[in-house]
Amino acid sequence: STGTVVNVSYGASGTLAQQIRAGAQVDLFLSADTAWIERLAADDNRRIAAWWPFLGNRLAVFTHVENEFELGKLDDLLALRFQRIAIADPGSAPVGRYAQGALRTEGIEDSLSSRLVYAENATAVVSTVRAHLADAGIAYTTDVAGRQDIALRFLVPETHHPPIIYGLAILNTAHPAAKRLAELLRSSASQRVFASAGFTPLDSAVMVESPQ
Repeated sequence: STGTVVNVSYGASGTLAQQIRAGAQVDLFLSADTAWIERLAADDNRRIAAWWPFLGNRLAVFTHVENEFELGKLDDLLALRFQRIAIADPGSAPVGRYAQGALRTEGIEDSLSSRLVYAENATAVVSTVRAHLADAGIAYTTDVAGRQDIALRFLVPETHHPPIIYGLAILNTAHPAAKRLAELLRSSASQRVFASAGFTPLDSAVMVESPQ
């Protein structure tokens, strides 16, 4: 809408946060949780100027559409037919931490530990299932909805994991055009686009300023 070129780097939130911490030239940071933003904001170099709670999402269990095994709740994954279950790396990808927490809350994490296949991020989890390298996967609903070769089996109860809240942060060195982009992303028009993709728009009017 402005003609400004935007260069986007995609990756697990933790990986991107570590790149920012190492000095990567970044204007905006969109994280799939707020924890990584809060960690950066607490660093001595204070690279985060301000941030907003931005979007919500849900966690889904899914399979390849050709997998006709019955699957309607988390403990169904204990069935021996599910030998490989893909989740994202909990150490770098929030979606992996949410998935791990859900399995732990259900009381099946230890039983499934030898069957878990770790991928870099949510997109990689979906790719693993699409390639028949895993019998089931756990990722965000927005990553699996609308795919012809993926069957979304059920949504994980939100009580099984912390709220999934994406954050949008502006860095201290942000270009003025990046600040305008942040305003555009937080606008009601953009929020409608995110909602159509399956995200839950949040009240992003509340700005969290980093300590100086």
